[in-house]
Parts: sequence; C-alpha cells; structure tokens
Amino acid sequence: MKSLPLLLFIGLCLSIALLPALPRQHAVTQASTAAFPGWPDTYQNQVLQPLPLSAQEHLFNSGFPGRIAKFQVGEQAIILRWIHAPSRKLHSAAVCYRGSTYVINHQPLYQSPQGGLWGAFQAQKDEEVIHVREQIRDQQGQMWTDVSAWYWAALLGHSQGPWWAVTEVRWGGA
Repeated sequence: MKSLPLLLFIGLCLSIALLPALPRQHAVTQASTAAFPGWPDTYQNQVLQPLPLSAQEHLFNSGFPGRIAKFQVGEQAIILRWIHAPSRKLHSAAVCYRGSTYVINHQPLYQSPQGGLWGAFQAQKDEEVIHVREQIRDQQGQMWTDVSAWYWAALLGHSQGPWWAVTEVRWGGA
C-alpha cells in the first residue's frame, strides 16, 4: 500500500512531462490550410531544371504532408520539400542515404554567404562520395539544421507553417 502514493506521484510527473508534447491544434490547423505556392524557378540566382522523381521517391511522396520535387542547378541536385503540417515523414537525407547502405560522416554546420546555417554530411559507398547540405525554414525566417528540432518547434506551435526543406547534393569534390 505504501507504493500506491509513489506510483501516483510518478504517474503525475510523467503526465506533466508529456504535456508540452501534446499538439497545439491551432498551429497544426493553420499550417495545414496553406495553399501550395508552386516551385520556384530559380535557386541562388540559377535556373532550376526539373528532374524526375525515382519510383522510391514517388512512393514516399504518396504519404508526405506536402510536396517533393527534385531539380538540377549546375553541378548539384536540389531537393525541395514543401511541408504543410508537422510530420515525422520529414527526415534528414542522411536517413535515406544510410538506408541505401552509404556510410554517413557528419560535417560541421555550414554557414552560407546568405547568412543561414546548414546541416552537412558526406555519404560514401565504395568510391562514390556525396556532399549534402540541408536546412528547413519557416515563413517567418526561422531555420533549422536538424529535423527533430524543426518537428518539435512546429508541433508545439513555436513555428508556423508551411515550411520549406532544402537539400543540396554534390557529387565528388566539396
């Protein structure tokens, strides 16, 4: 019988600890009503050339809360993801590469000349080396280099959507 107050106390503590994780309906509803603005024509003052999505990317896109497109700009590929609601379906490109048997080597954050921070990693399989940078932004100018940090900010209403996730992919040299 002495353990009942302890169990109640632990249950209360767990309930209080999980309270911030409950979704704020206002933030999710507001984000999910946004209309897709269309894909940009340029990226960093260069024309975006559309690339087809792979069969795997199409399959992933079918359950994604937004839209996904792939483009070429010069010697790099740009993957744009427009997200209208907080979701665990958005994940780092490192997860995709790791799932395709690449070895991931995380790099220091990259500071772009435009002032934003980007997450960065190298993916390697056999002799192929791929350099990846990624970032998530909201409409108010907040940015994240980490998908989990974005997810919790979005879920808890600290960021309003829709959001843009941008992934830059370069092959070979840095």
